[in-house]
Amino acid sequence: MRKKIQFGITILAFSFSFYSMAQNSQPSHELDKVCKSQKQEMADVYENGALTECYFKNASLLQAYEKYRSLLGQDDQSFLSSKLVLNKNLETKCSNDNCISVNYNWDGIEKLNIEQVFAGGETHLEFNQDKKGTRLEIRYFPD
Repeated sequence: MRKKIQFGITILAFSFSFYSMAQNSQPSHELDKVCKSQKQEMADVYENGALTECYFKNASLLQAYEKYRSLLGQDDQSFLSSKLVLNKNLETKCSNDNCISVNYNWDGIEKLNIEQVFAGGETHLEFNQDKKGTRLEIRYFPD
């Protein structure tokens, strides 16, 4: 019994230590104010991706992109371009071992699709601007 308790305390201490080291890669709590993860069954996640929806009120597409990127943790920010040119497609290869490529595809000036390819799966971001702001739909596809 004593070994189980000691083991549990060791794991808890390790977890806390790991969490505190990873703070630079943690997203801002402000992101929780504009984004909500949707409840899904695991089968749906594997088929359609884990869905998170965000809304940036009164923001243009470029403003929403910049705001979203600024709210990410440092590591995640590095996977997205710091500057975008409106309606100009872009394909990039990553210099990070975990990231393979990031592709930016515009469909007019009010819609942008970003596909991030990682060693462990893909992330798709779709920005859609309307008269009241910009919606962002994020889908995470695990391998």
